[in-house]
Amino acid sequence: MQEIWELPQGSFKNVAIVAFGKKANTLNAESLPGKRLSSDRSEEALTFRLIKQGRRTAWTNNANAESITDGVLVKMRFIQGADIMPRTLVFHKAERQPSGKWKLSPIPRRGDSLSYLVKAAKEHKDFTLTAQNVNDQFMYECFLSNHIMPFLANNPADAFLPMKKSGNIYSVVREDEIASFGSGSSAAFANIFTATSENASQYFDRVNTRNKLDPQHFTNSHNEMCLVMVGAGGGYTCAAYVPMLDLKLAKTIIDQTLYWYIAKNEDEALYICGLLNSHALDEIIADFQPVGAMGRRHVHTLPYAVTPPFDETNPAHLTVIDKTRALVGQIKLALDDASTDVAKYFAPSISTLPVRRRKIREFIAALPESAEYEDACMNVYL
Repeated sequence: MQEIWELPQGSFKNVAIVAFGKKANTLNAESLPGKRLSSDRSEEALTFRLIKQGRRTAWTNNANAESITDGVLVKMRFIQGADIMPRTLVFHKAERQPSGKWKLSPIPRRGDSLSYLVKAAKEHKDFTLTAQNVNDQFMYECFLSNHIMPFLANNPADAFLPMKKSGNIYSVVREDEIASFGSGSSAAFANIFTATSENASQYFDRVNTRNKLDPQHFTNSHNEMCLVMVGAGGGYTCAAYVPMLDLKLAKTIIDQTLYWYIAKNEDEALYICGLLNSHALDEIIADFQPVGAMGRRHVHTLPYAVTPPFDETNPAHLTVIDKTRALVGQIKLALDDASTDVAKYFAPSISTLPVRRRKIREFIAALPESAEYEDACMNVYL
């Protein structure tokens, strides 16, 4: 490599560069000259540095970008959720009946507070389910990416699944056993299995692909801990936490649109969410993200590779906790006021997920507490 030119935005559908080089038996230099070309034909001289993440490399002109090692992944292990799909078969309007059993009915594809669960369905788009007296055994509370906003999470969605928990392991409830839970449950699952041309075991195995349900065994031993959840996709990291005491531990499951981690206490959860939602992190990982016509994407596991695990003896980490706690307090106050953008866009049924998160990020950036919070996060990453 000898030189890099950044082309004007809009030259192609995706962000594009021109790289100049020649075949040689030598390694690339650690820095290269370059330029940024504008549509008015003006030029800006740049210097590009080579940074690395494992075997991945990137050339960057961002002075804040750093090479990323994979060591942190071992210490702060985020796990991807399970394949809770197809959406139209799993998610329905669910009402608890006086008997303790459930009534299930179809979710309208548009205009309902639950429409977000099914409107983007790719399979079984027309499937609907109506059922009475469904046993509580099969009802779970599922977190999806739509529920996660910066720092705070919406309530999970009711999910209907043919499974049970034996000890700490999820397993299928087969058809003959489903029948013992009553005709309401049996008829409902019969409709679902007919739609997918599967039996109960095949259906469950697909949901539990690569055994991603298995780590999701939350018990009373976790009561003092917090569940941290981070969106798996998108261009910007979005992390939220929920105290375990606020969850129905035996019923909580997490979808594959999220990565999750159990923080040992609220301090660690505040520290992690503070760093992962910060502009400081965005600056560091941006050059390792692909960029398309709609902007950055595929954040995935990049944030965990560069974020140091919580050290309660580190003053910089404690400062992040204090500043994040103050920021979260202001966000919670705004949620109590229905006239704010935070309250409006927090709900999953409003607008699209990228718009909702952007609106709340903009609100947070304008808070008086935001500057000190960002400075505290940058001090950890420096």
